[in-house]
Amino acid sequence: MRPVNLIERRDPYRNFEFIVTWDGGGPVAACRKVSGLLPGGETITFREGRDDADGAEVIDIVRPAARSFEPVILESGLTHDPTFVRWANARTGGDMPLGSDRRTVVIQVRDVENATIARAFTLHRAWVSKFTALSDLAGDANELLIESVQIEHEGFTPKP
Repeated sequence: MRPVNLIERRDPYRNFEFIVTWDGGGPVAACRKVSGLLPGGETITFREGRDDADGAEVIDIVRPAARSFEPVILESGLTHDPTFVRWANARTGGDMPLGSDRRTVVIQVRDVENATIARAFTLHRAWVSKFTALSDLAGDANELLIESVQIEHEGFTPKP
């Protein structure tokens, strides 16, 4: 008969494809869907031309303008970290002054077996602009289910 291990390690994030960490620490949340990891920007179009004896030549020139990034949206998630919940609620509730809630957030993509990190994205100076949470609906649970978290940021860096 196999001995019973009374101290079994439970990984609450093992069924999630994306793990969220911040400021160099351990996991603070996990989710099943991430969208918005797209760089973006605006362009400015102006005309340049000359008028010579043979006729006018006008050329449209497109140049890069302001650089922007889409918000990252985490959906169908879970967190056990009360600091993450306070961070998400502080901005949306207006409890934290602008700039003091910026964090370096890392989104890690797990491989198919959920064993190793396949890729990671670091969000720079990130903050939560929208947070929708659901309770776990279990009396003895201390987790918080996350319906969606919208994270604004000032750029991201992919890590292979």
